[in-house]
Amino acid sequence: AYRAWALQHPDRYRLMFSGAVAGATHDGGHGGRDPESDPEPDPELDALLPLARTLTGVDRVDESVDLGSTLAVWAQVHGAVSLELARVAPSWFDTDAMYAAVLDAIAAVHPGR
Repeated sequence: AYRAWALQHPDRYRLMFSGAVAGATHDGGHGGRDPESDPEPDPELDALLPLARTLTGVDRVDESVDLGSTLAVWAQVHGAVSLELARVAPSWFDTDAMYAAVLDAIAAVHPGR
């Protein structure tokens, strides 16, 4: 779904991750909140929570859950999609096969998930 949406909406996808939103300020990645006084998760992470639950096997994701695997999976998928949208591969390159290889590599590290 991630790749399909990005390919259908490439301009929106690029804008979401460009940081080029008028009036936006860099807040250290905390979505404008103070993580010390406001322990609620960032809205940006909401989309990753189902993946985090699947990879970690927990029902509730909080600060005690190691999100390393979740962020690594997202980085792989995001990287593959971003490279595809940037058209850095030769025109004859099979991007469907490349994306399938990324998903296969993820599945090999996380069997049964």
